[in-house]
Amino acid sequence: MANRMYLIHALSSVHVGTGEGDSYVDLPLAREKVTNWPFLPGSGIKGVLSAASGGSAEGAREANGMLKAAFGTGGDDTANAGALVFSDASLVLLPLRSVYGTFAYATSPLALRRFARDLKGCGMESDAIPVLAEGAAAGQVVDGAGASVLTANNQAVVYLQDFDITVTRTADAALWATKIGGMLFGNDAAAIGDFKKRFLILADDVFTFFCEAGTEIATRIHIDPATGTVANGQLWTEESLPTETVLGGLVWCDKVYHRSTDYSPDALLAAYCKGTKTLQIGGKATVGRGRVTMRFVAAGEGNHE
Repeated sequence: MANRMYLIHALSSVHVGTGEGDSYVDLPLAREKVTNWPFLPGSGIKGVLSAASGGSAEGAREANGMLKAAFGTGGDDTANAGALVFSDASLVLLPLRSVYGTFAYATSPLALRRFARDLKGCGMESDAIPVLAEGAAAGQVVDGAGASVLTANNQAVVYLQDFDITVTRTADAALWATKIGGMLFGNDAAAIGDFKKRFLILADDVFTFFCEAGTEIATRIHIDPATGTVANGQLWTEESLPTETVLGGLVWCDKVYHRSTDYSPDALLAAYCKGTKTLQIGGKATVGRGRVTMRFVAAGEGNHE
């Protein structure tokens, strides 16, 4: 089965919600039921990519056979889902405010294990995953430039938001930092270097806490134009993934839902799932939410395509 991996890198905060919430957050993020980690639904990702590929114009899919085969089309008698299948995008890296180094790209052994499973699903190798004690963290030393910027004076402690966490430096963390940095930034050595200096693996329980408490909560209001004050009942809160969040998933061609046999799975993936794309995903686009880059990676094509 032809497939490849995609990474979504948030260039601004991202709000992909589930409607009205039942807690203090009026418009919460979509979260996985079991882990309670934020995620991006594959259906929304497919729709955004379809629109960016020209599928938003009326009649565009019917007029373009390849677009129709890839993303499907509506209709009472000829509706189909299209050949491209997108998994949900799972959380890989969550940016966390740090006393030193400004912020950390944080992940966990469980997040890396799920990421490694997707890598193997695409025929790509993964690295060993560090085993961490409860409440601990693992960092790494950057070749040539020296130590991580998340610690002061080479100490074994990182200060994330209001917490201090003991950190050890491991070769496994360095390998993961290099691999993910290459997927995100391609041949940009400076960006990869900055990324590696901020890469951090947290214990699963600590990472889960930050997934629940480390997102952005914005208070929004609506001004009544007649009075110049807040309209009655128009005060609410929105939850968003912060800028620099990274999520990943898989895309494949399960079956070509089209009468024509001109479009192979490899041709559809090459046409629509290749390279780097800048997209807007989720809600609140008029206030700058949802600007992301989507990067595709496949086995045998290097770290970044």
